[in-house]
Amino acid sequence: MVLKNINKKTFLLIIFSSLICASAAYRTDFNFMFYSLPTRIWEFLVGGFLNFFNLKDTRNDKINAKLGKSALILLPYSLILVFSKTEVFYLQLLTVSATVLILIIGDSNRILNKILRNKYLVNVGVVSYGVYLWHQPIFVLARYFDFNNLGLITYVFLIILTILIAKVSYKFYEKPIIHNKILTNINRTFLYSSISSLIVILLLIYPKMSSITFEEVPGVKLQKNLSKSFTVIGDSHAERLVYGLSEITSGTVTAKTSNGCIPLLNVDRWDSRFTPGRCVEFVNSELENVLTQDTDSVLILNSMGPVYLEGTAYNKIKEPLTFRSGLKNLNDPYITDRYLIYEQGLKETFAALSKLKNTQTFFLVDVPELGILSGCNRDVNTLNFGPINISYKTKIVSKCFTPREEYDQRTLRYKNLLKETISKYPQIKLIDPTDIFCDHKKCVGFDGEFGYLYSDTHHLSNAGSLKVAAFLQKIILES
Repeated sequence: MVLKNINKKTFLLIIFSSLICASAAYRTDFNFMFYSLPTRIWEFLVGGFLNFFNLKDTRNDKINAKLGKSALILLPYSLILVFSKTEVFYLQLLTVSATVLILIIGDSNRILNKILRNKYLVNVGVVSYGVYLWHQPIFVLARYFDFNNLGLITYVFLIILTILIAKVSYKFYEKPIIHNKILTNINRTFLYSSISSLIVILLLIYPKMSSITFEEVPGVKLQKNLSKSFTVIGDSHAERLVYGLSEITSGTVTAKTSNGCIPLLNVDRWDSRFTPGRCVEFVNSELENVLTQDTDSVLILNSMGPVYLEGTAYNKIKEPLTFRSGLKNLNDPYITDRYLIYEQGLKETFAALSKLKNTQTFFLVDVPELGILSGCNRDVNTLNFGPINISYKTKIVSKCFTPREEYDQRTLRYKNLLKETISKYPQIKLIDPTDIFCDHKKCVGFDGEFGYLYSDTHHLSNAGSLKVAAFLQKIILES
């Protein structure tokens, strides 16, 4: 009721302020833009503005027809863009604009009016709020049970299930409230039983979800045959090496890592999680320290490869690190080819590190991307209902792999660039761990000796870190 007392100018001022805030946050902090009220409230207020001020369309039929066609094109097009690489902020603008057109001219445009009054669409609209509320818990539980890896049919089933539950909740909850009716005994029974069921599910599931760890201590113990200290520079993949390295040396292992950063001089990288300039400042500082100190130690450079160079994650998985990502060489900021930027950074970095007399430098090729949620490290789970135990399979080891051919195709250009560039700098050693993960047919996420090698779609687990460390130890001892 407070909103009704706000005049149009104030209402519009709030809407545009929120829109400006969203636009600014979109360029600096994606998570804040996507989840915070100040940056999302404009979408709700636009609908409120149209409703409270009862905006009616007064244009002639010809203009209405053109606007109607525009709305009919924009709205389906925005749905198509959901599955593309379109930035979220622009997608929101497009969707809201199409919806505004429909709300304004829907009654006066014959085509739109006929479509909007279709009984099937009306039924969908009636339960749409319930679908919005229910889809999140349903799909979260599905991901917990790993149903999301069973394919399109399962997704269709979950969508149908969401709609059915939304219909039931509309009949027993929303409809009585909308019509100011007191809940009947049947409604109350359904309400209380639903709440009780939800509490039971949470009591059963939450303790298990909170106790799940992707960092189980592997049964394998490595011999500490090295005494040198290690410095690891790179991104979160490099950080995952630390656990294994600490098991092969009696020296110290220092991680100089930052999410999303490439360990190359004067090469900046950014994505939706942080602003441009952060990575290059961090990496340049850490590499300069190594160049200045030149201690008797081992330096390992490591980061993701194709993800940064192609701008996409394996298996088309949507991740924040692929949204609004960019790459720039500070020495030549006008180059847009990411591979050329990467090549220049490799040459500058390798040339500088080749002058070190005491520090051994290794460039570790990125491990294969598994592309399977949870790293397929939950094989069998058990639900306990008092004396009854129900076990269910979420993954089986035989399916915990990615095809070798797909991996080779994705990394071909990346690896060729590394090999060609590093061949000119004999002091820098290139280490490729592919063969310890892959045979000629597949790259696996489970090893009979070490266990599950990944904690998610592409990060190593502790077991995976140990496996890589054992491989590195052998190479370092031989060198």
